[in-house]
Amino acid sequence: MKFMFWKKEESLLIQELREAREQFSSMEEKLSDMDKQIQKATRLQYKTGKNIEGKLGDIGSLLDARKETGTVPLSDAAIEKLIRQVDDMDLVHAGLAEDTQWAELLIKWKDSLLSLLAEAGVRDSVRPGDMFDPALAEAVEAVELAEPHRPFEVFRVYKRTFTNSSGEVIRKGQVATVKEERK
Repeated sequence: MKFMFWKKEESLLIQELREAREQFSSMEEKLSDMDKQIQKATRLQYKTGKNIEGKLGDIGSLLDARKETGTVPLSDAAIEKLIRQVDDMDLVHAGLAEDTQWAELLIKWKDSLLSLLAEAGVRDSVRPGDMFDPALAEAVEAVELAEPHRPFEVFRVYKRTFTNSSGEVIRKGQVATVKEERK
């Protein structure tokens, strides 16, 4: 013989058990979704880490190359712009012979740009007093000078000659040379 109050309690228990199973099933789905998201995040983190590791390796290689060669990598366009700025400063400096303050400031700026180019492996290769080399410069003027100057010596630089660290000419300069002695 069954009493009715047991039946009510039994149906309540079954209903609570069903609700608990539904909650458990819902929690199980949420845990499964979270597991998938964690796996995606882990893969993304791994890819990002590898990408960063590769980029840091590239930076390390550049730094190693700089240590070995003593140069800073600059693009060809950046080098050309720096060379043009040096040319402009040379022209302005030539016109400011009387104004020593501006002339000194321009010399500092030019030296700074030439230093930056040197760090990139670009050298100013022809100076007054050097012997003329047609592979490095174009003689646009020949001047008659007496001793102690030698024939074909570079007397004045109008446009600087720039070479890279391998000695290849980036830009030929323009110079004035001492005329050959006539006998």
